[in-house]
Amino acid sequence: MLLKPFPYAEVFAAIEQQVISLGAERLPREQVTNQLDKFKRFATRCISAAEYFSTLVSSPSTRASRRPR
Repeated sequence: MLLKPFPYAEVFAAIEQQVISLGAERLPREQVTNQLDKFKRFATRCISAAEYFSTLVSSPSTRASRRPR
């Protein structure tokens, strides 16, 4: 029996949308999105949601092998 991988990307996207929805109750939606986008900046470069997700869920050993030397 093959195990189906956990849908991390879908969960990540759902959480992000929920944070935006809750934040938009007090602030303009665009402002909430802009604030969240600041967390997608890594080492002064903007990274995509997919790249950010990959960084969050990868193991420390995997991240170490991807670091520039």
